[in-house]
Amino acid sequence: MNAVDYIKRYWWYYAALAFILLFALYYRAGPAGEPGAISNFVIPTWGNTMYHVGIERETINTGFYPQEELSYGGGFPNFYVPGYRLLVVALSTATGIDPMPMSGLVVLLLGAFCLLALYVVAFRVSGGNYWVALFAAFFFLMSPDITINTERPFPELMGLFILPIAMYFVLRADWPLATLMAIIMALTHQQSVLALVAIMGLYSLFQLLYAIATTRDYRKFLWSCVPWLAAVGTVVSWLMYSMGTMDITKIAQLTYHEQWPVTLSTILETGTFVLLFLVIGLIYVYGKDLLKDRKQKRPAKKAQGGYDLAISADARLLLAAWMIGALILTKNEWIHILSFSVNTLQSRFYTYFVDVAIVIAGFGMYAFLSWIDLRLLKVRPGPESDDTADGQKPAA
Repeated sequence: MNAVDYIKRYWWYYAALAFILLFALYYRAGPAGEPGAISNFVIPTWGNTMYHVGIERETINTGFYPQEELSYGGGFPNFYVPGYRLLVVALSTATGIDPMPMSGLVVLLLGAFCLLALYVVAFRVSGGNYWVALFAAFFFLMSPDITINTERPFPELMGLFILPIAMYFVLRADWPLATLMAIIMALTHQQSVLALVAIMGLYSLFQLLYAIATTRDYRKFLWSCVPWLAAVGTVVSWLMYSMGTMDITKIAQLTYHEQWPVTLSTILETGTFVLLFLVIGLIYVYGKDLLKDRKQKRPAKKAQGGYDLAISADARLLLAAWMIGALILTKNEWIHILSFSVNTLQSRFYTYFVDVAIVIAGFGMYAFLSWIDLRLLKVRPGPESDDTADGQKPAA
């Protein structure tokens, strides 16, 4: 049965995925009279909209990206990486739409991409399980934090799409594309590239420790260092170009310490159901012997009622690095560079933890429905995939 035949036969699965996607777009567009990317024409949502639009308009009017910053009183070199702004500028120039409403349209575009990015990551880490991917897409709708941060026209919205895609390529061991995503992230959003470097750096460390403990094969460790080192090199190059220094403590966001601490209310914004199924998912994902999975060269987990679900050691290592790296950055007031404390925008980094929490919650929902023996999980609503986290095809 080919992909078209699967869609015809299991149309209800793809209708459910389409409904989730369309509902996400509808909510971000905004009902009439409510705040939203389309319903509120002047300021699409909230946040730094006018700040970014100001830079975008200046770029369109002059044909050059401003060399001086407009924020924090202005009058000093523009430290902000240009990726997101240039995307809006390019789309505005191509369509003739003003940057303000175009920012709202970009929210819809990237909001949909963020949802689909988590869908494909969940599909990948589960070894090609369509149900885990669908449940992750569903939990995307259930998280207030991810909703807030994917209906704002600001660079982190683009980062919330790029980071999961970069993780997807890492799990595929597609190092050129993973490196490309890391470089694009470095030119898109400072906080997002710091999250990417922290997560990928931890993943490299875990791969090194894993190789020492088991395989003695260090090739994956070495390759996994390439993307985050490329991101660091890109950030350094931009700082030298825009500010003439590699000293990140000169960046205004660090100098003025924009503190958005993570509190209990921030954690609850993850979503009650997301947190609940996150716990179940963690038990399910890490309840099996990690070392046994890779040493025996076979999938770690077989689905309890349907086709195979494979969670490889690489997937577990990446999910752990993603969670730990994001959580460390949410307490960045503890991070010191010599005598300098980072202490800035903690809740922005927490959103990247919510990203991985949504993926793991997808496993939690799958585990719960498997435990109650839901027969629907025995159905494969799509063609068999070789999209396993370690490059192996699931057993038939």
